[in-house]
Amino acid sequence: MTKSFLANAELGTIWKNNPSILHNGFPDDNFSVRLILSHPYGTARISVGSSVDSVPLFACGFFCAGLTATCNAYIFSIFIVNAFSIGAVLYLESPQVVWSANHDRPVKENATVQLTELGDLVLYDADGTLVWSTNTTGKSVVGMNLTGSGNLVLLDHRNMEVWRSSDHPTNTLVTGQVLHLGQKLIATNTSAYIALKNGSLEVFTSFRGTDGPDYLIQFPMNAYGLEFVRLDWDGHLRLYQGGNGLPKRFCFESLKSATGDFSRRIGVGGSGSVFEGHIGDKQVAVKRLDGINQGEMEFLMEVQTVGSINHIHLVNLVGFCAEKSHRLLVYEYMPNGSLDKWIFVKHQVGPLDWKTRLKIITGVARGLAYLHSDCRQTIAHLDIKPQNILLDEMFAAKVSDFGLAKLIDREQSTIMTRLRGTLGYLAPEWLTSIITEKVDVYSFGIVIMEILCGRRNLDYSQPEESQHLISMLQEKAKGNQLMNLIDPRSTDMEFHIDEVLRTMNLAMWCLQVDSNRRPSMSMVVKILEGTMSVETELDLDLVNIDLMMANRTSNNTLG
Repeated sequence: MTKSFLANAELGTIWKNNPSILHNGFPDDNFSVRLILSHPYGTARISVGSSVDSVPLFACGFFCAGLTATCNAYIFSIFIVNAFSIGAVLYLESPQVVWSANHDRPVKENATVQLTELGDLVLYDADGTLVWSTNTTGKSVVGMNLTGSGNLVLLDHRNMEVWRSSDHPTNTLVTGQVLHLGQKLIATNTSAYIALKNGSLEVFTSFRGTDGPDYLIQFPMNAYGLEFVRLDWDGHLRLYQGGNGLPKRFCFESLKSATGDFSRRIGVGGSGSVFEGHIGDKQVAVKRLDGINQGEMEFLMEVQTVGSINHIHLVNLVGFCAEKSHRLLVYEYMPNGSLDKWIFVKHQVGPLDWKTRLKIITGVARGLAYLHSDCRQTIAHLDIKPQNILLDEMFAAKVSDFGLAKLIDREQSTIMTRLRGTLGYLAPEWLTSIITEKVDVYSFGIVIMEILCGRRNLDYSQPEESQHLISMLQEKAKGNQLMNLIDPRSTDMEFHIDEVLRTMNLAMWCLQVDSNRRPSMSMVVKILEGTMSVETELDLDLVNIDLMMANRTSNNTLG
């Protein structure tokens, strides 16, 4: 019989530490785990009774280090474990404990974990001795859940978190977990620990007999204090200043001085101007937003999104200023500026070679895939265009300008929002105001074509039949003449024609009028990396007449 893994539990549930609950099947394993709740990474699913590949799980339950046949010192813990089943047999491999309730007081076979009717999560040893408790009696707990980030939570009737394992760290931080001010990470079986104290991260080891820390990472204090340490997606442990994980907060005068009284303007857009500046020995780009009303909304969205995430292909937000009516954003400096000046004639310094064009396309795809798939909420950028793609000194692409972005809960399939973005890059479904992150995929398809062809999608300086690039793409695709669209200034694309045409076909997949027929950005990355093929059954009717007429009215950013 198939028995699926559970990720939540109700009041009154009791789990006994014995083989009656899901457990590893080999007596020669050098560990014993009994699973109470589990949560697969991503969208993977596994159930006993089906044969599947190995799936990594967050799980909570009983763990014992030692031979399965003789283990009798269990800790109630959260662990990461690889799981797969063949028929009715469950196989568990390589468990790694990331949190434990009773590391110093292990329990025996037939110990119990109970979610009591009064809302307390308790651990009793086999003889009935109380070993550990969340002490949440009387706090209106109605259930327990193990989240996809490995956080064991107790919930009230409003689905609010009353207690969280992540608020009681032991020796490990998992990706995205926070170490708050005053909390410690304590090493197993030693007196070593890391503590976050006011203004510093202190490291104590057991190697020196001193009262003070062995290592001290001191950070400058500001009026907003030091909030927390977080282990980010890339494996780096970072300290954050300001509330809610925001980057550093600056005063207006310091940014005015850093930019030479805003004298070195390096860019201008619909929401404000960008100035080159220096903070200490670090070169930065400072964006000064115009218009307190629209600028305020874009400012908040920018800080809430890019300020809380890190990715090599997303521009890094160093800090911000919100003082009186001033709204400024401080970014890492990108020496090669925005993509548009490298691919459009009137901005062009010199034609990019094919390797660089493909590198830029791939970088943008990876940045968007991260926004769509790897964040707590799906982040739809909603204004993908060459002006919002910045290039570092090695022409690595970074997506920027999140002022129009929308957050989409994982449970939502679509959202309704007002028209926003830039005319010429808008997906057809904007006409309905009901969109998904697939609007970014469409805009990305436009950008691919602009990179390959060295021209804007909408160019009214061209003869009428050549003003709309995607109309030309539709015509050339139907006539099997795609090569005629390649940037005529390119010096080497003709030597990589198979790759170029494959990338152009990828663009057409992204430009499907029906958003359900477009690939996800994760699929796009796989195609660009050569691990997946481009869809061959494409609808070559790429032009939506209603949208094309709307695009012809202007070429401004909407918001």
